[in-house]
Amino acid sequence: MQKISKIKIGKETHLFAFEGKTIWETVREEGRHIFQDIPKCGKCGSDNLLLRAFYPGEEYHYLKVICKDCGATLTFGSPKKDSAVFYPRKDNDGNLEWESYEKKD
Repeated sequence: MQKISKIKIGKETHLFAFEGKTIWETVREEGRHIFQDIPKCGKCGSDNLLLRAFYPGEEYHYLKVICKDCGATLTFGSPKKDSAVFYPRKDNDGNLEWESYEKKD
């Protein structure tokens, strides 16, 4: 059984397919991986966003939403041994916690 989910990141719509032997397994698998629509940058308000994957080491892998206008990022990821994606970090008010771009010397 397969389920297709649409997630909108800025101007782009991404399709994700989830599979399981039963409807319960399929929906559970989607719930482990899917995240919310991210319509705009939390720092500058732009909808010029990219979704990218990063593999910086052996233990974790990450997805980042990157603002092409101001460079801010929203990061979430998971341990490679457990492929459940963690939801993006939120502040005490429930807002997504975007990191500002800081130019390195």
